[in-house]
Formats: sequence, C-alpha cells, structure tokens
Amino acid sequence: MDKKTAADIMAMWNVFPQSNAKDLKAALSTYRQQLETDGISDRAAQEACKNFQAGTVEGQGFTFAPSMPEFMREARRIQDVLPLRDVKRIAAPIEPYRSTGPAPFQIKQQQALDRFAGRAVLHKNVSFDEFKSLSKAGELPVGATWSAALGTIYAKENSHA
Repeated sequence: MDKKTAADIMAMWNVFPQSNAKDLKAALSTYRQQLETDGISDRAAQEACKNFQAGTVEGQGFTFAPSMPEFMREARRIQDVLPLRDVKRIAAPIEPYRSTGPAPFQIKQQQALDRFAGRAVLHKNVSFDEFKSLSKAGELPVGATWSAALGTIYAKENSHA
C-alpha cells in the first residue's frame, strides 16, 4: 500500500463521526496486510475510500466508518471492474458515415414493394391501429396484409379487389 492509499484510508476514517479504530497505526497495518493478501491494488482501495466518503456504497451505514469486511467487499468489487475500465475503446470514426445509396427506410420500402408486387392495394397510408380497426370490423378480406414500411394494406395473394 502506498502513502496515498494510507492517507485515503485515514481520511475515510476521519469523515465518519465515530470510528471503530482505537489504534490507528495497528488498524492501518491490518488494512495494508489484508489488501496485500487479497491482491487489491492501491487504485481499487483508493476508489473504495472515495466511495465510502461520498456515501455511494450500497448498504453503507453513515454513523460508523466501514468495518474491514465492508471495506474489502467494496475494494474487491472495484478490483473486479478495473480491468474492464482499462480496455481500449475503438476510436470514433474521423469522418461521419455518409451513404451514397438509398436510406435504410427506402431499402425497406423497396423490399416491401417487391414482396407485395402483383397484389391488389386495398388501402394506402394506413396506420397499424387503423389496420386493426378495419380488421376487427370485418372490412378487410381474409388474408389481407398490412405493410409497415409502406403503410399499405394489400389483398391476399392472387386476388384482386
């Protein structure tokens, strides 16, 4: 444990109105030994101290300084996520994406037109709620299909309206 970690632990103890530690040197030595035994980095211990000082540790009491098991649990939690934080991120593209072809919605519309080619058009510019209402009212023939990409209701295949 480096001097900054020791200072952070002392500062954490000082923030709470009542502290469990009677002999601060012995307590600090015990923390140091436990951190080393568990392989907890100084960075994880320092972040755990800051979290306790800020009152952001889940289930934390605000009257007493955290016990060693409470502190170690938070330090271990942080130690587990540190490698994930240090993973290099993919750099943002330098130039924004610009498609030279049709927009994705236009592609979907063309696919729908191809799919329903040859079917009779029953209604145009119809929302899904309108399609459900027409269907429930029996105003559409059996097999009628609504295309979300086009907002169009088509008759059953091989039938004409």
